[in-house]
Amino acid sequence: NDSVKHAVRDAGYRFARGNARGRSDFPPGDPLVFRPQCHFLSDDFWALYEEARRDGTVFFFWGHSYELIGDVMWLNLQRVMERISSDRDATWVPIPSLFTE
Repeated sequence: NDSVKHAVRDAGYRFARGNARGRSDFPPGDPLVFRPQCHFLSDDFWALYEEARRDGTVFFFWGHSYELIGDVMWLNLQRVMERISSDRDATWVPIPSLFTE
């Protein structure tokens, strides 16, 4: 909401992830509410990745390390990273580089 956005902006942040899932254009119209496509454990992760890939748009997914319970989950995340990294059309970028002043 607006009061949270004002507090985030007043604290000096230039961007923040909103809590709604969906696609965001980059740079987004409001960098304090850009949306990720999905959580890293989403059932439709690869379908959304392929959609962003076809469209040539940013694919932004999120997750928390505390959600990775056990070695198998860490291995699965490693495989996700390896698969994306092996895509010649994919580029990993720091989040701040997606935003312009």
